Amino acid sequence: MCIPRNRTFHKCQVLTLGSDLISWLWRRVGTNQAHSTSVFTYGRCVEGVIYYLAYSSRRSHMVMMSFDVRSEKFHMIELPCNFTGRRLVTYKGRLACCNRNIERGFWILEDAQRHKWSSQHFLSPFGTGCRDLMSVGNGLNLKGFTHGGEFIYAPDRFSQSFYILLCDPVRNTCRRFEFKGLADNGSVNSGVGDVDRSMYALHTFPNHIDSPKAFATLCNQAKRTGSGQIVNPSILD
Repeated sequence: MCIPRNRTFHKCQVLTLGSDLISWLWRRVGTNQAHSTSVFTYGRCVEGVIYYLAYSSRRSHMVMMSFDVRSEKFHMIELPCNFTGRRLVTYKGRLACCNRNIERGFWILEDAQRHKWSSQHFLSPFGTGCRDLMSVGNGLNLKGFTHGGEFIYAPDRFSQSFYILLCDPVRNTCRRFEFKGLADNGSVNSGVGDVDRSMYALHTFPNHIDSPKAFATLCNQAKRTGSGQIVNPSILD
């Protein structure tokens, strides 16, 4: 799905992936609800529905937009009056909104049709050791959750060595995973402007599983057509 930024729109473009060439064409789809987005807008797909924050047609207030991939229908979901948090994550199979850290808790979408939200707060979810690892200045931000409910904290950019944290608020435990030799600090710090630095942005995909069967299908298709380049399936999303 491709949507305009910084202006109100009534239609967007949708690309459907399929086996025939006709499917690989951009189509215009009506949004039913005029709204606008900003340069900071990004989507989160949960159970076949894409969610993203937007503004009403007159930019009077912020709303949550949803796009059902199956029906290709848009819906506007009202936000709670005291809503905070622009980071969209998946929490226990549902859409959740929070800040870069989770000190103020987060909102969970319970029922999209009824515009029903619930809030969950963690006053002191982790032990002293975990809080020290997540202290200000270490560059770790909340990236999402595992299926088991663990908080995933990771840096925003690659470096020569870095670590991620998996914190369980129920067991009050914290696991640390360290990565080394993935990038050269000199190369990362020498980037000029946001364009070069964005090459070292660290994106996280919680609970992502590579499919060997899908990779084998891709190889067979490339052999039949005699075109295309086979890449590491771990970088395919």
